Amino acid sequence: MRIIFSSDYRGSPRTGGQLFHIEVARYLANRVAAFQYMDVRRCITPDKLRTSLKYFWRVLRTGRGGIVVLDSHLYDHLLLCAWLLKIFGYRLVTFVQAFPQTDQLTDFRLRVHRWVFCLFLSASDLVVANSQYTRRVLKTFYGLDSGMIAVIPPVGQDWSQWGPLPASQPSEQPHITILNVANTQPKKGQRILVEALDILHQRGHNACVQIAGSVKDQVYYRDLKQIIHQKGLTESIQFPGFLEGEALAQAYQRSTIFVHPSLWEELGLAVAEAQRWGLPIVASNVGGIPELVTDEVDGLLVPPGDAVALADAIERLLTDDRLRERLAAEARERSLSHRSWDDVGAEFYDALLNLE
Repeated sequence: MRIIFSSDYRGSPRTGGQLFHIEVARYLANRVAAFQYMDVRRCITPDKLRTSLKYFWRVLRTGRGGIVVLDSHLYDHLLLCAWLLKIFGYRLVTFVQAFPQTDQLTDFRLRVHRWVFCLFLSASDLVVANSQYTRRVLKTFYGLDSGMIAVIPPVGQDWSQWGPLPASQPSEQPHITILNVANTQPKKGQRILVEALDILHQRGHNACVQIAGSVKDQVYYRDLKQIIHQKGLTESIQFPGFLEGEALAQAYQRSTIFVHPSLWEELGLAVAEAQRWGLPIVASNVGGIPELVTDEVDGLLVPPGDAVALADAIERLLTDDRLRERLAAEARERSLSHRSWDDVGAEFYDALLNLE
């Protein structure tokens, strides 16, 4: 088996999708002798047609035949490349971990986007979806045949990077910290979390929020900071930026509740991390999140975009020690069913074997 693994990710992963991509590449590099990691960024130019041709030529120069792994977020840059590779006899495998943002498109532009994205995916011999929700969207909205879709959830964990499990959290904590681990952007719903915190403060709960992640949308971030200032929450909300390693582990350990208020979410790897740390979870009942959290069993699910419902759910955990402790214990128990990244990589490898 010969694999050309296309990627534009370098350095530390800043999203769950990037982590999935990097860990699968690591596993395949150790498992497959004829493995080549190819950086797409070297070929990206403002001219997308030129980008496609440059990357196609780069792959072709490595030799004919084999499996080329692509990521769907490059669909507009590599559309022509994908079809040229298919014509020249390569087998194509495409990751789909997030869908392009379309909420601000006009009807015409939405139809064009849908056509281009479908055309890109149609060149693939196999499409790897990160959740059953993603699979349903690929079938119903983009019209893909279910036979070409494999669902491989990126819920892998390398427990060694975190060290030993923390001790069970006490039922009474002097500082109530609500943790959100996500890049700051509209789809992650941090504005809803800010509104919910304002409601909680009005009800007399002196909780604080830590939003850990990179700023992906500067306009959204500035608007969010302005809202925080207007509501008098400046001292109650922190933005420590992107955290990893020991800094991220400490953020989980020092927190009381984990909140994931996404407006839409293909899966949500941070939720799985929070489960491992034994944090009670409040998350949006949207996308692939219900595949990780069962409402009232190992977390609380609320309607997306509903600040009052989010505040109500958080308040339940703040005022009910037994509920908080039970959900925390169940979350940690569920995390034991999560696979290692080697298991995830092996599943991806087996899917590639079926193409041979």
